[in-house]
Amino acid sequence: MKSKLRKGDELVIHDLSRFGRNKGEIIKEWKDIIDLKAEINVLNMPVLNTAQYKDIKGIGKLISEIFLSVMSWTVEEERNRIREAQQEGIEIAKVKGKFNGRPVKYHEHANNAQDRLIYDEIVRMLNNNESVMDISKRTGVTRMTIYNIKKRISI
Repeated sequence: MKSKLRKGDELVIHDLSRFGRNKGEIIKEWKDIIDLKAEINVLNMPVLNTAQYKDIKGIGKLISEIFLSVMSWTVEEERNRIREAQQEGIEIAKVKGKFNGRPVKYHEHANNAQDRLIYDEIVRMLNNNESVMDISKRTGVTRMTIYNIKKRISI
């Protein structure tokens, strides 16, 4: 999207968190867009709308940067709280025996014939010392899944 922005364009976003998952990412994206001389309009935080500070050079920029710093920190903290709460919920579910993760699709006893064929092909390629990247490209299976298969068969 940044490659489409030009001087004088206005980027409208609903929430500051759309710029990144942490303070550093948010501030970097903000500065990149400002460097393009585009305006930013954050719908749920009108104080961050850069167009309103055009005429007030120094003070407007200062207000915007201070508020951006505080709000990007807030976004990062909220994300951390959500991650911690999610992890706590997973741990509680595991203790209760209710969290097992997603079922393994590719394994030696797969009920689906196509999944079994793909699994066998991945194992054959791993045994031939082919790279995980090549296996992924040829089979359409993610690298992480291939690494998990590799770990299960201990190659």
